[in-house]
Amino acid sequence: MSSDSLYRSIYKDLKKKIIDGVYKIDDCLPTEEELTKQYFTSRITIKKAMQLLVEEGYVRRFPGRGTFVSSKYKETLNNHESLNLVGLVLSNVSAAFGLELLISIEKELSEKGYNVVFKNSRGDIHLETKYVDELINMGCIGLIIQPVHNEYYNERLIFHHFNNFPIVLVDRDFAGMQLHCVRTDNYTATQEAAKLLFDKGHEQIAFICGKDLGVSSIENRKNGFQSAFFYNQKFLKEQYVANILKCPNTDYTQEDFDEDVQSVIKFLTQEKEITCLFASEFTVCKIIYEAIKKMNKVIPGDYSLITFDYSYGLINPNIARIIQDQTEMGKIAVSMMDKLIKKENVAYKLFSPYKIIEGISLRKIK
Repeated sequence: MSSDSLYRSIYKDLKKKIIDGVYKIDDCLPTEEELTKQYFTSRITIKKAMQLLVEEGYVRRFPGRGTFVSSKYKETLNNHESLNLVGLVLSNVSAAFGLELLISIEKELSEKGYNVVFKNSRGDIHLETKYVDELINMGCIGLIIQPVHNEYYNERLIFHHFNNFPIVLVDRDFAGMQLHCVRTDNYTATQEAAKLLFDKGHEQIAFICGKDLGVSSIENRKNGFQSAFFYNQKFLKEQYVANILKCPNTDYTQEDFDEDVQSVIKFLTQEKEITCLFASEFTVCKIIYEAIKKMNKVIPGDYSLITFDYSYGLINPNIARIIQDQTEMGKIAVSMMDKLIKKENVAYKLFSPYKIIEGISLRKIK
């Protein structure tokens, strides 16, 4: 852990002990020397943690006497709680996915008497970590987060979760961990969509996605796609689960998009038996659409196409799609958050609805 992360962790730990009454009003905190031994760190790191406590009114420092818990900290807490602030951090806000979710969460929180502070992490784990700390430091009493995909889970979220801070994940979850989460059942939705393709005679179907499969929603879709072949007794070529694209990533550029288009063209030129393409998300759909156009092929005459999520008007024809109910996802997330803040029982994982729309991009081949 970096020194910057460490001093914030120490600050959080000391603040929690003050709030929980381990250190009471007018109690003298351990000396800097004692704290360096307790936290196995330097005096500079301890000084930075203590300065945050001073700035927020939790402690007062008296030269030659020590650092004492201030009676003003209860006033500080009451001020924060009276604001009813809930932090919202989304990693993806677009017309295809995210915008409706943002509007829904803001509306539902407002109707329940909460004020929203919104941050867009833009898929950057470092920004997400920064915003989590900022929102809690400014007095937010809960966080609703669409977590960034990364090789490792965000340690700050895990830290606050284990300290019983109200956190609700939306759209994506942390596999193997019991964090409260609301998302689409991506696995089942993809299975159902694949069954629709089978019913139209398609068996040479490729699932196209990015090289980085760290996003739980994309992983679930990929697994649902593979299982659909197994349960319907269809043969799936290994190369047809094609994680060949650069997207999604934090710094995705037009040059990256153009390279991804060429990757799809190369793939389809090599795999001539493919009749249908399954896009893992809407950005992938746009890449596939552009590749087909550059190949002088047409949808659905040459290739059928289906995608997760969709943005009207960005591409034609009307693409077959799985639509996530972002409005309902937002409602469920806020309901979970409200119950957590009120210390009521709530299920750890809930699914929001989805629907499959055929559009005009699927042709029947038998």
